[in-house]
Amino acid sequence: MRAASQLLKLQQLARKHAPAITQPVLIFQGRQDKTIDPMGAEHLFQALGSAQKHLVWLENSRHCVMIDHDFEQVANLSLEFIHQHSA
Repeated sequence: MRAASQLLKLQQLARKHAPAITQPVLIFQGRQDKTIDPMGAEHLFQALGSAQKHLVWLENSRHCVMIDHDFEQVANLSLEFIHQHSA
């Protein structure tokens, strides 16, 4: 119960402070995710204050996108994002 309570508090803080985030953001969301509502990624994307934000839908992945079917796409886009936004 304690962990669930902490997760709820974290979600509330994320919603509250998302508009203040102005750094570039890259979000990945698996379309096959059964752990969380995939539309949460869309809600977060819309709430962010960043002008440079990208939401990537991974058609073949579930919740753990870093070890799922679209890993190569995640790795390549992450590297590209880092190169584009590093000094």
